[in-house]
Amino acid sequence: MNIFLLKFVKSITVFFVLISFLFAGQALAAGTGRGQFKSQTMAVTARVQAQTQQTTPVISSKQTTTQAIPNQVAVRSLDGTSSKAFETLSVFDDEFKVIVPAQSVSAPTDIEMIKVGESMQIPWNLELASNIFQFDFRNKTAYLPGQDLQLDIKYSPKENAVYQVYFHDRNSQTWKPLPTVDYPAENRIKASIKLSFARVAVLANTGIMTKGKASWYAYKGCDCGASPDFPKGSILRVTAVESGKFVDITVNDWGPERTKHPERVIDLDKVAFTKLAPTGAGVINVKVEPLRIAPDNSGRVLGVKVSGATTQPVVAARSAYVIDQDNNVLFEKNSEERLSIASLSKTIAVRVFLDTNPNLFKTVEYKKQDENYNYLYVKPWEAAKVSLQEGDTLLIKDLLYSALVGSANNAVESLVRVSGMSRDKFITRMNEIVKEWGTVNTKFVEPTGLSEQNVSSAKDYAIITKEVMKGVEAEISALPKYEFTTLNTKKKHTIKNTNWLVRNQEYEIIGSKTGYLVESKHCLMNVVKINDKKYFMVTLGAVNKNDSFADMNDLIKFVYKKQV
Repeated sequence: MNIFLLKFVKSITVFFVLISFLFAGQALAAGTGRGQFKSQTMAVTARVQAQTQQTTPVISSKQTTTQAIPNQVAVRSLDGTSSKAFETLSVFDDEFKVIVPAQSVSAPTDIEMIKVGESMQIPWNLELASNIFQFDFRNKTAYLPGQDLQLDIKYSPKENAVYQVYFHDRNSQTWKPLPTVDYPAENRIKASIKLSFARVAVLANTGIMTKGKASWYAYKGCDCGASPDFPKGSILRVTAVESGKFVDITVNDWGPERTKHPERVIDLDKVAFTKLAPTGAGVINVKVEPLRIAPDNSGRVLGVKVSGATTQPVVAARSAYVIDQDNNVLFEKNSEERLSIASLSKTIAVRVFLDTNPNLFKTVEYKKQDENYNYLYVKPWEAAKVSLQEGDTLLIKDLLYSALVGSANNAVESLVRVSGMSRDKFITRMNEIVKEWGTVNTKFVEPTGLSEQNVSSAKDYAIITKEVMKGVEAEISALPKYEFTTLNTKKKHTIKNTNWLVRNQEYEIIGSKTGYLVESKHCLMNVVKINDKKYFMVTLGAVNKNDSFADMNDLIKFVYKKQV
């Protein structure tokens, strides 16, 4: 009997506790003074009050999902008749503020403000720099659509990062950027938004140098400069650390090369530099603050598409495949679809040629008949080629490098001719060797890739890449440029790599090949070394060149973030 009595008393106690919380909440909600926002924090339920042991979502640089912890909730109220120009709602020890102009509210409403603790996915290429917050006008008719609300959020600074406020779009499951102004001295950021409900956070784009050295050059004579981080058209405030002087410049060029000058954050035109220090100083310490970040050639702002930031790379190419040296698959999209591969064919042609053990320093004579094979598939002006005339003499090495670095189609046909094999036998061997490597969707009808009937899949070509890039092909294909002189005419030739990522030298690319036909669209292969490990990356069928390079850049960064 005593046990039953004890259970009854405990039940009655719990009931009255819940009732007391309910009436306490109603009293707080009803106690709004006319024209004013309540400053008290209201616990909505007993559960919420108890969920305050941990307040900051935990996420590492390798994670894309926050760890779940309890939400914290605060409520503010207004009656919509305030005489003030705006009201500032500050919660969670000033971590989050919503600034509401008087003209944006027409009726009484409570505004629920939450420090979000539930698990959420974070964009793969950004890092969480603040808590995730949510605000919600409970009376949806009180907010006048189209009116700007201002958000003010405290964030935790990271080394070499640019910050922006994003809101989470539940429909598309993306994070969309908001117009943002950073106040780095206060570790606070402000943004405007035209929504009555939003879940927001400060996300950091890391790996962007904002402090370092600045040098100068004399070129345009303007308040301008060169940056490897911010696209042309961006406006940056550059401040001299020692003097505190600053100048606002427009980015109009690319540089400095970080592989050669890892400490340099920016190069300034002489006119801009002299506003910070005399030219005799040579190099000075500066910090860089972006005032406006222009979109790049693919329409992205610091790697984020207009459609928003996603939890996985969104590849525009029709097909993609990424594996590591141990054959672990890190990314794939339509990887077994058979597609035209254009000049990616050249790597196999080069391998077949090298298997004949040629003397690369042997002098050979160029014949016009070599490039005539190219014109079986394209018009003369459509084929990339090295400019050679009938009877020109050069080294076999020069043909080899022209084929891989500059994707010269006539050079490939010359290699076929000097290999000693018939052209038909050469092509047959190309097909035989890839089958020996285990491909199932690959076929060649000619050696250059000018025929749309040269086909493979992203998965097959990754297998091919692992094989062909074991030899000298890797070193050759990753050269930013190659120069040689025809022996008979002494004419100098400069062959630039067709892969912009190789020329940029931002990553340790140890193997590369581009390809393009109208039918195949843009194709790209890279072998990238990260922490002494090789990664093989293939994209096929990108509609334009900018998308092709942007896709590959994303995949490299995606792998880097997963591994570092």
